[in-house]
Amino acid sequence: MTALENVTAITTVATILSDIARRGARGTTTEEASYRLSVAVSSYTGRRTELHQRGVIERLAEKRDGQHVYVMPDFVNGRETAPYVPHRPGPGIEVESAVDQLEHWLEMDDGGRPDLNALRTLIDYVKGDL
Repeated sequence: MTALENVTAITTVATILSDIARRGARGTTTEEASYRLSVAVSSYTGRRTELHQRGVIERLAEKRDGQHVYVMPDFVNGRETAPYVPHRPGPGIEVESAVDQLEHWLEMDDGGRPDLNALRTLIDYVKGDL
């Protein structure tokens, strides 16, 4: 990420937080905020998801026009919330084992060869994100 992209991301997060805070207890949906802020839905949802994952904002269980409503934690007002759920599951035991094997190999520093199966497992996992 370039410095300019980083500044844009920070500005976007600040804009999203400010907008959600201004909406108070009513909150906002992705579509409403995207229209109001003149940003692409895909750009908005990425930053908003990061904020939800970190617990900076809350997603209410209720929906408006088929979309979840997001509010600042102070505006939940006893309503049911929906926790952050990642779209992709964690790496799993195979990837964790591969990382352990490669870490062990790096620590040994005996000039031996790393476990090529462990390397393949990690490469395949990383490719899934490309």
